Amino acid sequence: MLGLNMEGSKFAPATLAALLLIPASSSNAYANGEGEPSTTSLPAVHAIHSTPGPRIWQFKKGSSTLLVLGTIQPLRESLPIDTRGIEAAISTSEAILSSPGVTMEHDGGLLRSLMLWPSIRKLKFLADGRTLRDELTVNEYMKWSELKHLYGMRDASIERMRPMYAAWKVHDAALKLSGTRTGRSLSQSIERMARKHRIPIVNARFAMPVKADRKTIQSFHIDSANDHKCFAEATSSLQPWLDEVDELGRSWAEGDIESGALLQAPPSPSRCWVRLTNDAIGNTMNLNLDVASRMHWVTVLHSTTSRYNRVFTSLPLQDLLHSKGMAAVLLEEGYIPDAEVFFGDQPQSPDHATSRN
Repeated sequence: MLGLNMEGSKFAPATLAALLLIPASSSNAYANGEGEPSTTSLPAVHAIHSTPGPRIWQFKKGSSTLLVLGTIQPLRESLPIDTRGIEAAISTSEAILSSPGVTMEHDGGLLRSLMLWPSIRKLKFLADGRTLRDELTVNEYMKWSELKHLYGMRDASIERMRPMYAAWKVHDAALKLSGTRTGRSLSQSIERMARKHRIPIVNARFAMPVKADRKTIQSFHIDSANDHKCFAEATSSLQPWLDEVDELGRSWAEGDIESGALLQAPPSPSRCWVRLTNDAIGNTMNLNLDVASRMHWVTVLHSTTSRYNRVFTSLPLQDLLHSKGMAAVLLEEGYIPDAEVFFGDQPQSPDHATSRN
């Protein structure tokens, strides 16, 4: 079977890594004491039955066609992915548009994540010599101790981290131990396809300039309640996903969204520390990064579709299945879902395909 096995793959170059990274999202709901932001009630979005491999959605607006690969992560490194359907979609496209997200311009260079900014790394730790034993409640610290033992975490410096950054370390340790990773191997494969078919890649991630380092650091603030809430959310969302990651990965790789595994999937492991960090820095410059990144993506989408009639991109599968997030934005922008076209080396007959959608 032609395709991609995620095991042993190297990370994709930064030029396309953004295509499949989790978009930045706002932590305003944390600040308001709410859960996840509510979703827009819109008609269901339908998928092209990509044959073979993961589903690809098609949206049309006037003469523009947008092909959207639905992605989930993390997945097993060993998961085989047949990419012929993806390559068929890319080969018929005129450009590839990255997913929404945020990069930071600092000292003339770009950082893919604000978490990588050297000054922010210093803020991962609790102040005044405090440790997690001091910061967490008794129950929270018991949970932390169990997870630290479960995932073999022996780095003593983690005990000095803010709760949400300790959750980050738990997340990474759990993925490593379970043999799962985010979608960079797939993005590397897509980049190869783009080069092969000479398809330009358009970066639509919002670049935030950060110049006043000292002022930004002095203004950096994350509410303690949000810090604790993130710790609880991130640590509790890990195991339910890992318990089902094999079935979810198989269903996604086979394009089987009718079986119910994907429709009823648990939320993917939370990366709330990214949201909180990004928003804390954005707030120092009076920027709502969630709004800014979405508006920037839509602006670049308009620019790209004005030059190219057929564009390929990717969005989180759950957004596409439940018409929320950026899938809802596409519908609000006037894009209409269309399931009349098929991709792959051996497309099914229209009658058979229609019966499965």
